[in-house]
Amino acid sequence: NYSDYREEHTEIQQRKIIVPPKKQWTEYATKQWLIEYGFPIPKSKMIFYKDKDEITDYGWGLNFPVVLKGQSIDASHKTDYGLVKTNIYSQNDLREKLINMWEIFDAQFSPERVEGILIEEQVQKGVEVIIGAKWDPLYGPALVFGSGGIFVEILNDIQVSKVPLNI
Repeated sequence: NYSDYREEHTEIQQRKIIVPPKKQWTEYATKQWLIEYGFPIPKSKMIFYKDKDEITDYGWGLNFPVVLKGQSIDASHKTDYGLVKTNIYSQNDLREKLINMWEIFDAQFSPERVEGILIEEQVQKGVEVIIGAKWDPLYGPALVFGSGGIFVEILNDIQVSKVPLNI
């Protein structure tokens, strides 16, 4: 229920949110920014590319199932590159899919353009959406909202509105 969420998260609405200037963010960078402002985000662990060969433990205290999401500013549509793996239910499966994803990065991406792999507890209920912001040369600041995940490309169900918005 939106009104329950709104009451529960009033402090978020009352804070002035500062967005650092950056042309494009990875999902991990975006989620770190959202956490800083109190938005609820699924529990996760980031494995940075520079640390990939030093991993010995695959538990990290996350609950299965988990999802893997490759993080590179050159892969905004991660599924096109095989950089999303869902429904991972065991440490062995996690290890195998991590190795596979590192191989994809090594074969298709320049190392300096790879941030790493985000391992996240898989959300079982809800609706996936895309939310973004951009600068429109005609209208100024604008908000992007629509169906998320693979549906961004398949349905092209995205709306762009100038801000501020009235709900």
